[in-house]
Amino acid sequence: MDLENRIKAYRFVAYSAVTFSVVAVLSVCVTLPMVY
Repeated sequence: MDLENRIKAYRFVAYSAVTFSVVAVLSVCVTLPMVY
């Protein structure tokens, strides 16, 4: 049971990190053309 909770936590952290990186890349792609 503890192992399942740990795997779920790691999966949640991995998904949140991936979504954060995608949002960061999209925001950079949106703001760079506005600056230049």
